[in-house]
Amino acid sequence: MLSSSLSIVLAFFIHLLAQPVGGTGAGPTVWRFPDENAEALRAAVAGARLAGHLATSAEIDGFLRSAKAPADLGCLADAATCTDAGRAMLQTLGIAGRMEATASTSADGATTHVLLLFTPATPGAEERTFRGQGATLAAAVAAALADLQGQATLTVDADPPDVALLLDGRPLGSGRGPFYIAPGKHVVAAQKPGHVPGETSIDVGAGGRAEVRFKLPQTETRLRLEFSPPDAQVKLDDHTPFAQAPGIYTISPGKHVLRFEAPRYRAEERVVELEPGTTGELNVELRSLEGSFYNRLKSRHPDVGHHPFYVRGGLRTALVLDGPVKAGQSSYQTEKTEKSMELAGADVGLGWRGRWLTADLGLGYLGGGDDTKAEVGGGPGYVDRLSRIVIRPAIGSHLVFWRFEPYLNLGAAVTFENFESDKAIEVSSKAPPAEIDHTFVAFAAELGLRFQANESFEAGLGGAVELGPDQRATLAFLLQAGYCFEIGAP
Repeated sequence: MLSSSLSIVLAFFIHLLAQPVGGTGAGPTVWRFPDENAEALRAAVAGARLAGHLATSAEIDGFLRSAKAPADLGCLADAATCTDAGRAMLQTLGIAGRMEATASTSADGATTHVLLLFTPATPGAEERTFRGQGATLAAAVAAALADLQGQATLTVDADPPDVALLLDGRPLGSGRGPFYIAPGKHVVAAQKPGHVPGETSIDVGAGGRAEVRFKLPQTETRLRLEFSPPDAQVKLDDHTPFAQAPGIYTISPGKHVLRFEAPRYRAEERVVELEPGTTGELNVELRSLEGSFYNRLKSRHPDVGHHPFYVRGGLRTALVLDGPVKAGQSSYQTEKTEKSMELAGADVGLGWRGRWLTADLGLGYLGGGDDTKAEVGGGPGYVDRLSRIVIRPAIGSHLVFWRFEPYLNLGAAVTFENFESDKAIEVSSKAPPAEIDHTFVAFAAELGLRFQANESFEAGLGGAVELGPDQRATLAFLLQAGYCFEIGAP
């Protein structure tokens, strides 16, 4: 359906504008007769039976019926890029050009003049004129056609097909043609950015045909690299090793990201965009990280935050202070503990780190304790062991000083704890061992310092406090290590 509709639209433009088409093949020439002598001129041209010329409606209709819709509309798909939309229409449709015929009579009426103006479909190609005169219109047309047929015809087969053609150093156009040229010796040249230019000589007589072929090999695109220190490693785009020493390197055309790395130097990235067949230049001097420790702290190392996500694991020790508990039911209820309890365990977590903000979700286990006096069910008792599972969602902020990253996270500590006693409790009807489960939510704050060893691994330490209404406070110390990654990265 699309192909059929497109053919109808293109046919409409041909009839409306009487325009020919010259795509990649050598198409016909469409004639146009715009003045009052149109019928006589058309009859004279049709009678000459010129090969490859469409002068009558029947000839144009026959061409349209056999024509195929173009696969590519070229610049017509984006009018902003068309320098000559009329010629672009001709070239897209596959017609070589438009021949416009007009006639005039001398002041004394004794001589008729015929002017033929040929407009090639190729944008930028020069228009050609052919003239004839005679006592009658028929004689003037015959003379003009003789002038036309006395020209030589040039067709070009080029790879790539969109080369720019020159005839004797002057622009000829682009595409296959045909091109009308003066008889004799000529130099035909083909050029295209990023390709080796081609040139050939021809010698063609009046009314003759010449065909030339060009195959322009693509020139290499290169990048001249100068960098310091000279032992830096250069990675291309997806971190593929590219260069290990300054020099000139072959590279594919287009846009690229190069990363320069060297031990004890700050890594840097550069973006280059190269046209085909050109040689670009890039000079990079990495800044040393040597010098005073204070100077290092004033800058942010690129490894920090290179990957925004992380998983972590570590060890945590905690001191659960004495205080109210109010855990359990009926006669076996832990009212409060009278001595602090020391716990130890492990933490794991998953987090994200932006320029200034952080988000973290942690899960930890703590266990420990000893014979701790407690009020149980209104009387004396003991808590021998305490264990906790804690979920810690938090958000926070961080700063970066070189590879060091102090941070503060604020959030909640959802705690599931278990009291256990092996001693008999006089006020309890339960026999040892006895257990009480207890759940509460507390406010949690964590202040710490991380060190980014490289773009993927980090280590840190910190302190935390957890406080809740009518609950014992918990102080903690933690050591942790993490692996940084990027979601979606290869």
